[in-house]
Amino acid sequence: MNILPALKSGAQRSGRVWKNMLLIWFVTLIITTAFVSPLKNILYSGFGSSMITEKLRDGIFPEAFTDLGPVYSGIISAFTSGFFSLLLISFVLNAFFTGGLFDCVRIETSEVSVKEFLKACAKNFWSYCIILILTGLLILSIQMLVSAVPMILIDMESDHIEKIIINTGIIFTGIYVLILPVMLLIADYARAWKAANTGSGALKAFGKGLSLTFEHFRSSWLLMLILLVINALYLWLVISFLSGMTPATGWGVFIFFLLSQIMFMGRIMLKLFRYSCVTCLMEINSN
Repeated sequence: MNILPALKSGAQRSGRVWKNMLLIWFVTLIITTAFVSPLKNILYSGFGSSMITEKLRDGIFPEAFTDLGPVYSGIISAFTSGFFSLLLISFVLNAFFTGGLFDCVRIETSEVSVKEFLKACAKNFWSYCIILILTGLLILSIQMLVSAVPMILIDMESDHIEKIIINTGIIFTGIYVLILPVMLLIADYARAWKAANTGSGALKAFGKGLSLTFEHFRSSWLLMLILLVINALYLWLVISFLSGMTPATGWGVFIFFLLSQIMFMGRIMLKLFRYSCVTCLMEINSN
């Protein structure tokens, strides 16, 4: 079983890409700020200098949001347009930066400069876009299949509908959780193989991702499951920690912001750790 060597080598490789990780964090912060600032200004114009923040400290205050008048439509418009713009930009940045990260964690590379990192990002951009789209379509198809079967069962049986919904929901949620590592493995193997074979196209890389996933299915699936469990535990700790904080002063808000950014950097590091581990396992299995 090659899981432990892959985890160990993945951790070592992730540590040498810290400069590029800071670059990703900084760009993400700028993009998020550009989305949040207009919405913040609209909310401030609606609430003004009222006591809304103090009222919201004790919980949700519905009356504050039902009497905004014309500002309400501005909030909805800013949020909707900003959300879809942010979604598109996130997809582009994900494809762009991922190309550089997979190139950085290859065994042939040592410490990678920011210049070389950006060059690798640009070199792999279009191929990684296609791989992300193909993986997204595959995941969407699985989601539709998983959600369609319970609907069929509900139509076939009119009695005990609530019990059927609960049971089928549990079963197919479990199936989806088991399938999700496979989907991620296909995408990660495809991108790792593409980084090592720059002359090949995206479709060939995606096909190679499929074959690599099932050639060493047991070790690959267990590795991805471990990585997903680590990510889930980290996310649970972050939510538990941040949800217990209620900053009431300017310094409190500033400290809350710093902590949230540190934890976001940890999330980026975990994603990089996943890329490194999958790349290491691919290289170990190929020897």
